Amino acid sequence: TTRFTPAMGVAATGDKRNAFMMGKVTAIEAKALGVHQIYAPVLDVNNNPENPVINVRSFSGDPEMVADYGTAFMQGVL
Repeated sequence: TTRFTPAMGVAATGDKRNAFMMGKVTAIEAKALGVHQIYAPVLDVNNNPENPVINVRSFSGDPEMVADYGTAFMQGVL
């Protein structure tokens, strides 16, 4: 399976197409493996940069940016 940069790195590119492609590749690989449900993306907002649990798995500390990149990812899955 493909290894991706964490969500924060994807958002740091400033290009939502990268989140879209991450979703698309995830869906293609899941289908090839017979997986029918994808529990992604993580839509946590990194409102505390010191929190080691959320950290880079979040697209951003900005809720709107998280929503935009999360939507792009989900559109890629479809």
